[in-house]
Amino acid sequence: MKWSFDLILGLSLAALLAGCGGSGGGGGSGPVASTLTFPLATANANLINNGYTLHLSVTGTQVVNGTSYGVTGSVTLTQSTPTVSTFEGQAALLNTQSMTGTLTVLSVSVPFASSAQIYSTTNYAPLGEISSGSYYVMQGTPTIPLTGKVGDAAVIGIYNVYTDSTKIVLLGTANIHYVIEADTANTAIINLIEDDYDISNAVIASTQNRWKMNSSGNVTFVSNRLTGTYLSEPFNYLFQ
Repeated sequence: MKWSFDLILGLSLAALLAGCGGSGGGGGSGPVASTLTFPLATANANLINNGYTLHLSVTGTQVVNGTSYGVTGSVTLTQSTPTVSTFEGQAALLNTQSMTGTLTVLSVSVPFASSAQIYSTTNYAPLGEISSGSYYVMQGTPTIPLTGKVGDAAVIGIYNVYTDSTKIVLLGTANIHYVIEADTANTAIINLIEDDYDISNAVIASTQNRWKMNSSGNVTFVSNRLTGTYLSEPFNYLFQ
């Protein structure tokens, strides 16, 4: 799942600058480590093939000039079912994502809208992504295992991130990897992680995108957490 985090964080900052002053879950039993084997490749194909619309709440904090501010809001994220396309001269599947919503900081609400194009190979491996100001190209051949169990973790692939399709200006890289986490006796959480690095190879953001997965490869969205720095100051957002 591609998220327009630069846009979201920029809008949060804009709301903070427009405001004044400052502002600053759980329950149930713990997770169970299932002993089942889960079909990772099928779950990944289902994410690409099925499309979805998610209505999510946003909570978090963002530090500006050394002061931590609370951020709330709501977003709607829609991903289309795939169409046949090409990317970098290769046959591809194209999913279009759109995000709309409102963020509120210090009683100032800022609406936004954005879109991204997500390209996969015809075997459902990540290939590239295009959004405003970013052009992602996968290095080499990414790897998605057929199956996995709770506790498994691996790197899927690494994107080069450019400003546009000319690939003249390199912004950094994005490391895509996963961890299979405990959930229930019959399900597991597939945590899809993206670590973003700038041109000096310093981590600037990390996203943890969690989906509940059953033994048939069906998936249900759980949450997405974004942490990192923006304008050299930390942020922490939760979408669920």
